[in-house]
Amino acid sequence: MANKPLVSIFITYFNTGDIVYETIDSVLAQDYSNIELIISDDCSDRAPMGDVASYIEKNKKDNINNIIIRRNDVNLGTVKHVELIREMCNGEFCMGIAGDDLFGSNDVVSKMVEEFEQLGPEAEYMIGQVEMFDQDMENSSGYCVEKSTIELLKNEDWEELLNKESETSRLVGQCMCRTSLFAKLPRFSDEYQFVEDYSCHMWLLRNNYHIYWCDMVIVKHRGGGISHGNIANKRELYAFYCKDYMTVFETQVEPYRNKLDATSYAVACQTYQFFKYQKETTLKMCRHPVVCRLLLARNASDYSNRVSLIKKLISFNTIIQTLVVLLLLLMVFSLNISIVINFVIMLISVAFALLFVVEVGFFFTYYFYKLLRHMKYKFY
Repeated sequence: MANKPLVSIFITYFNTGDIVYETIDSVLAQDYSNIELIISDDCSDRAPMGDVASYIEKNKKDNINNIIIRRNDVNLGTVKHVELIREMCNGEFCMGIAGDDLFGSNDVVSKMVEEFEQLGPEAEYMIGQVEMFDQDMENSSGYCVEKSTIELLKNEDWEELLNKESETSRLVGQCMCRTSLFAKLPRFSDEYQFVEDYSCHMWLLRNNYHIYWCDMVIVKHRGGGISHGNIANKRELYAFYCKDYMTVFETQVEPYRNKLDATSYAVACQTYQFFKYQKETTLKMCRHPVVCRLLLARNASDYSNRVSLIKKLISFNTIIQTLVVLLLLLMVFSLNISIVINFVIMLISVAFALLFVVEVGFFFTYYFYKLLRHMKYKFY
């Protein structure tokens, strides 16, 4: 087994806490015989790098033949961080895993390398399935790569796959690639900050590179990131995430629309408008977290939370403005109490009307979002 090619596995880490040890365990449990392990922290608030080093030394097996543990001095963002790590990889093959995810089984690396060896040296890029879980990694919510996309990969229908990928990101699997591919790829970090896979897949398909399919669960993915709409305390990051998706359209789709069929291009335009709306709404509402949550939060179906948010919305601005106006009116019409009473009644009526309008608007926003998901626009 010593003649097996070296596989570089890198773990990207940012403020994931002790969960990273679970990810490390899933790497150490791999049965492949020749692994380089790279752990890179993107300037976390608290990163236990020293503890991580001693943990690996204590628990690693003979198949871990090189270890690199490092930390960025400043936060680079996902795309630039991944590109930096790739330059450090010494293996013939390379694959990454987020610092809160787990490999699907102990033979993932072995199976993917075996597939590459059967395909030959011309095969440079391969993806497999990702299974979605909750934050506790207990309940599965399904798989990321749809059956229709898998069929296109198996049938090697690259033209139709390019059409479908241009509509929205469908190749949301986990990849392994030959490090020889890195020299051919452009620097995506010049244009993107968080979306590292979608832009790469579009470039590969547009430049006639084959993306091969490994028919197994490569990674168990922990839910809760900004790509899943979990934007509590991360509104600005979500806006940048939406901007990256818009940039994919502007740089990878629109200039090459002649390569796409009319239907796929039309859907791509709709997807672009969706992310444009999400970005603009998020940025406008960043100053008002109540409104932002009302429009974009995933837990919007909770009625009690909605009512609480609406009450906060009204109390933050409307109540204060109403009191100011009422005070001025009392000063002006102090001699005519009946006018003041009528005006107060009118203000109360307007407040209830505002509550009703916000609630109705909320329901329209929520069910419009559900309709988009029903139409299979996967915005993970």
